[in-house]
Amino acid sequence: MSCRCALPGQRKRAGIEQFLLVSSVGADPGSSNFYLRTKGELERDLAALKLPALHIFRPGLLLGRDRNFACRRHLPRGSARC
Repeated sequence: MSCRCALPGQRKRAGIEQFLLVSSVGADPGSSNFYLRTKGELERDLAALKLPALHIFRPGLLLGRDRNFACRRHLPRGSARC
């Protein structure tokens, strides 16, 4: 992940004191689900940076403006029902 190599030095030079991340409920670096695993890995890597303040938000299902499932448009027709 790019945060492992760039963020530590850049955050000190830029004076970044806190980081806010929108992750996902179920995020886990050991998950077999790619999406949940990558979210969990990012959370783990950010926590390892020992930032003065790290805020991780783990919302459940995200809905778009029209109250439809946000990623429905990326799924095959009929596979996501709300």
